[in-house]
Amino acid sequence: MKKLSSRRSRGGRPRSTGAREPSGRLRRGTKEQPAAPLEALGQRADVIAKLRAPGDDRPTLSHAALMGEKAGSALGMLLLAGRIDDRQYEGGVAFAALWRRWAAMAQCPPRTSLNGEGSSGSSELDPGRWHRTRDEFEDVRDDIRRSCEVGGLAMSIVETVLMDDVIPPRFLWPEPWPVGWHALRSALDAAADHFIPKDEAVKRPVKARAWSAEVGAAA
Repeated sequence: MKKLSSRRSRGGRPRSTGAREPSGRLRRGTKEQPAAPLEALGQRADVIAKLRAPGDDRPTLSHAALMGEKAGSALGMLLLAGRIDDRQYEGGVAFAALWRRWAAMAQCPPRTSLNGEGSSGSSELDPGRWHRTRDEFEDVRDDIRRSCEVGGLAMSIVETVLMDDVIPPRFLWPEPWPVGWHALRSALDAAADHFIPKDEAVKRPVKARAWSAEVGAAA
């Protein structure tokens, strides 16, 4: 009977499941997550339906898609609603990761962010790594602000989506908001140009785009 005793019988939390490093530490991003309840899936479906452009008659998302990782984040919902493309999504994911690293090094207060990772300060910080992270973060931020003539709005929307993991309420209103959609897409295009440039040899310069040209498509 003694052999049947376990650590759990002596108290403490049950061992988390998921892929592990050779050291035994749980590999980042592999911890099993509880299945989303039906009510949450319904809310996801409702938000994505409201985000879709007028006249978008694509079929509703499957149960599997609503259970997926993308449907669980604001940025992913925008992708599933057809409001951004895959490259813009990947650019946003990359910028969110950089932003979290910068925030952790700067010892910013924790906040909700993409993938649920918060900021945590460290008493030991490599100066070279800090300067590289800070400079890259500021480069992308400046690219976003220069990406369109409403760069301030673009940066604000991107912060809400990536770091607060929230859909800006204005996107859910019945009335179209073309300037907001243009600002979001311009910001994510700028991020994608930085992290995944179309031409790997030469990074394309960031050019401001007129939102009036997108009114029809973004409404």
